[in-house]
Amino acid sequence: MKFNHQFYKSFNFWLGLIMFLSGISLFPAIAPNNPVFSLWWWVNLAEFMFGLSLLIEGLIEKPKKTK
Repeated sequence: MKFNHQFYKSFNFWLGLIMFLSGISLFPAIAPNNPVFSLWWWVNLAEFMFGLSLLIEGLIEKPKKTK
């Protein structure tokens, strides 16, 4: 597992960053108004986790395919 030095060129990184930041910014707005484990809470949590996984995937270098 190696660090991807050109992570900023990855679509997964930018999509993950947008989803991660929007998930973080929505938690304070959703949490006080809705009970925990409501539908919007789960949607926000899924967006946060999916964004985090895309961020990590963008930072890790993928093995090169050789024939």
